[in-house]
Amino acid sequence: MPVLLALLLLLAPAAAQAQFTYTTNGDAITITGYTGPGGAVAIPATITGLPVTSINYNAFQAGNLTSVSIPSSVTSMEADLVFAYSPNLTSITVDPQNPVYSSLNGVLFDKSQSTLIQYPEGLVGSYTVPGSVSTIENGALEDCGGLTSLTIPGTVTIIEDTAICYCPNLGSITIAGTIDRMPDDLFSGCGKLTNVYFLGNAPTITPVQDYVLAPMFYGDSKATAYYFAGATGWSNTIGAISSFWYGGNYVGIPAVAFAATASDEFDYTTNDGAITITGYACSGGLVVIPGRINGLPVTAIGANAFAFCTNLTIVAIPGSVTNIGSGAFEFCTGLAYVAILPGVASIGEEAFAGCYSLESVIIPASVTSIGNNAFDSCSGLGYVYFYCNAPTVGQELFNNSSVSTVYYSPCTTGWGATLGGTPAMAVTPPDQFDYVSSGGGSILHQYSGTCGNLVIPSNLAGWPVTCVGDLGSYPGVPFAEGNTILTSVAIPGSVTNILDYAFESCSNLGSVTIEEGVTTTGEWVFANCGNLTNVSLPASLTNIGPFMFNGCSGMTTLPSNITTLGVGEFAYSGLTNITIPDSISSIPGDAFIGCNSLTNVTFHDGLTSIAPYSFYGDALTSVTIPASVTLIGGDAFKFCCDLTNVYFQGNAPSVSGGAEVVFFYDLNATAYYLPGTTGWSSTYQGIPAVLWNPQVQTGDGKFGVKNGQFGFDIAGTPGIPIVVEGCTSLGNPVWTALTNGRLTNGLFYFSEPAQANSAGRYYRIRSP
Repeated sequence: MPVLLALLLLLAPAAAQAQFTYTTNGDAITITGYTGPGGAVAIPATITGLPVTSINYNAFQAGNLTSVSIPSSVTSMEADLVFAYSPNLTSITVDPQNPVYSSLNGVLFDKSQSTLIQYPEGLVGSYTVPGSVSTIENGALEDCGGLTSLTIPGTVTIIEDTAICYCPNLGSITIAGTIDRMPDDLFSGCGKLTNVYFLGNAPTITPVQDYVLAPMFYGDSKATAYYFAGATGWSNTIGAISSFWYGGNYVGIPAVAFAATASDEFDYTTNDGAITITGYACSGGLVVIPGRINGLPVTAIGANAFAFCTNLTIVAIPGSVTNIGSGAFEFCTGLAYVAILPGVASIGEEAFAGCYSLESVIIPASVTSIGNNAFDSCSGLGYVYFYCNAPTVGQELFNNSSVSTVYYSPCTTGWGATLGGTPAMAVTPPDQFDYVSSGGGSILHQYSGTCGNLVIPSNLAGWPVTCVGDLGSYPGVPFAEGNTILTSVAIPGSVTNILDYAFESCSNLGSVTIEEGVTTTGEWVFANCGNLTNVSLPASLTNIGPFMFNGCSGMTTLPSNITTLGVGEFAYSGLTNITIPDSISSIPGDAFIGCNSLTNVTFHDGLTSIAPYSFYGDALTSVTIPASVTLIGGDAFKFCCDLTNVYFQGNAPSVSGGAEVVFFYDLNATAYYLPGTTGWSSTYQGIPAVLWNPQVQTGDGKFGVKNGQFGFDIAGTPGIPIVVEGCTSLGNPVWTALTNGRLTNGLFYFSEPAQANSAGRYYRIRSP
């Protein structure tokens, strides 16, 4: 045993080292490639006894990596290329003893953390670059599909070529300082980018060094740059260039001044180094509350500070503010929009009461409490969305307002059916979709959010959402294909069509609810969603595309409320035991092909046909075909190698389609048919056919009680299988299986103890 243990200890590191290709440079190792299965990968400190000191570019360009740990021995690598093209990589960690590199929260830096080297491409959410960083290296945030917003501190002075680009879900960038020079190829290919906030002077844009690279903001058609009034070097655009490679001219994106309202417009008090705004001059229009006054942070808006400013139309509340006092904006009857930035924790009672013109409110994730009547008499308020967990709220929160339902992010917690007496509903926010609205409906092209619980809204831009999926605007990129974040999906009844491949290979998707109203799906819609277990389908869904749940290995039962079947709908799924609903009159082709865990299927009287290849290769052991089935397709039960008994309750069905016979290669199967049925011979479609005709014998001397046992002979075709059942009442029978067996030599004797003091005992014989 000690020898075996030692051998195992020697084999373990050898097996791990075999996952790497490398070269030997004198007395050190350079890793040149990785050939392992992916997942969490630990780079070895030594290989063949030599230290691993460097990693070549492209060495770990593998889409299946989820995390990488770097040992203290590695002192050289081209990190921006080493871990490129790894969309599932969420963490890079470095041994604290490494003299050259370090990591923080899964992000790779140099030892002093003054240079950001690599942000993992699969790390999801917002990211604030640490204040120690002065340089963002080439490719550091390139192709980061999970990145949604980015804040760059004022300490950063250098951003290298392609440092931040092709991040498809990046929606917002804040650049807190002044970066003197920025390469022209930054931010290109970030199609979701809408807001770029420059809090300093305009940067000088340096030309790209390689004509292949795109100019700044190329492809970012939704983006607008904002800057503070008073900052220098700004014009009405940023990123415009003249270039042969981009059609002669690229106009860049708009640049718009975004200035805080002057501090002398406000009354305020100072307490413990913080500012509370207590009043406003009511100049009206747009008010941008400053984050600082006299160098001190503005942390509160006092009670009634803006009350009765009837000409106020837009107000922006900075993230420095944590408390909005009671009545702060009460009866600001011209107020149409309020931007509450993340940071605000509490909103006081009657804070926005009487704001008749207020149409919509977005509550940020930082809010934890809202006081009594905060939005009382906001008669124009129709839309309220919460990004926060359910806050504590006072009474009559939306009293006399137009709010019929409040909406909240499906990724938040603590929500019930109502909030302050108003119905509450989870809905994914509109900014997480690419969509177009035309012809009376909104079409969702692509989901770009990072929430695992997707609740598709029933309307966008005032029009109902009628279609989910790509109609050509994003060729080859279906709605959420391959999304590994999604865990649940809810599709509203406003949708009439779910297009091809919409949710294919969403590997963590476990639950799907499709509401009544949806009528049509394309092909392969939920195919290869291996964790999908809970599915609810509406009766309205009557036009199902091929292979809808193909390869859903976690699906063991049919979806609830299913009323129809599509071609190949459950092919290669994990179904184990199913009952075909009464609403289904025919089984379409390939419907359950390759379900190698499906051992039992129950058909209903009324089913008329079973198409070719329906149960090809399944693990069925016994099947009962109702008399209503008149047509079975060729190969319908081909290669069901565990199938032994097939019971037909009616005449021999006709056969059509398929290249082979119905039961091709089902070597252990026998067909059994009933007396009085027609069309049978000694074989049926590749298997023996036998008359199933068991009869209780009452006149052979064995019928009755003998030696305390009641028994009888059963006679019929030799070898046929039977089950004997008993019950005590025919008025409300509960049949219990008493024994099973075969009619050896055409006979089977059954007996059981005589039932003393019994009002009656009834028996019946059925097929297994």
